[in-house]
Amino acid sequence: MKKNTINPQLVGEAGVHFVVSALTLKGLIAVATSRNVKGPDVIVTNSDGTWFAAIQVKTRLNTKAKFWNVGDRGMKWGGQNCWYVFVRINNGEFEAFMEKAEKVKKCANADFDDVKKRRKKSFGAAWGFGPYFAKLLGDQKIESRSRSQWKDFGLRKVKKA
Repeated sequence: MKKNTINPQLVGEAGVHFVVSALTLKGLIAVATSRNVKGPDVIVTNSDGTWFAAIQVKTRLNTKAKFWNVGDRGMKWGGQNCWYVFVRINNGEFEAFMEKAEKVKKCANADFDDVKKRRKKSFGAAWGFGPYFAKLLGDQKIESRSRSQWKDFGLRKVKKA
């Protein structure tokens, strides 16, 4: 029997629209960028325009996996107001984790170097919160921190630059 599959681009779009919806419900102004354009997937600002962030969204469907491929871009992209939101969709339920792009970049580069050192086939640099990533980064709190960052994003008073 042929497995019912959804186009990966549509899975990615579902993740982007989930992020936009959730941020909008927090009172932020969030806008999805055009599909397949280089740059962030979502631009978000507060209502008075004194703060903004750029967000890259990575989405996985029907999995309990604890990692997301970020590819070559994940090894380079980032800045002070750049974030990643990692989304899992299971049985129509969305779960999100958020991390600063600079930390994702550090993780992706460490993952790439580790895979190369062990002479394993690389499927692209990755970020995650399973035991491998906790050991690789010496950080046992990746999952709880990234879950809290998503939950609290935009709710704290943002310092003006």
